[in-house]
Amino acid sequence: MTSLTLMILAMVVSQVLNEPEINPAYTIIDASGEEISEPETKNPFYVSGVQRDIYEALYDIVPTCQAARIQLDDMPENPAVIPLWSAAVIAVTTGLGTVLFRRKDLK
Repeated sequence: MTSLTLMILAMVVSQVLNEPEINPAYTIIDASGEEISEPETKNPFYVSGVQRDIYEALYDIVPTCQAARIQLDDMPENPAVIPLWSAAVIAVTTGLGTVLFRRKDLK
């Protein structure tokens, strides 16, 4: 379940970060032949500021997000970031594991 949840998280984060900042202008012709135009508009789903920084950090840190980046060919400007974050995740989880699961004296 954790793996599936993390895979869904990776796809959601990817989708959120790939939203355009501005929706392009477009023109359509309806059935009666009338031309309807819409100007460029600000995308309400575009994430910016601190919230975008958090999503980008998740996209770099979470292993399934890293796999999604590799699969989608969406590598960061500095590709060395991914193995460094992976090493940091391994170090933190190993450290937490050794602290939380100390050997118990079972007598």
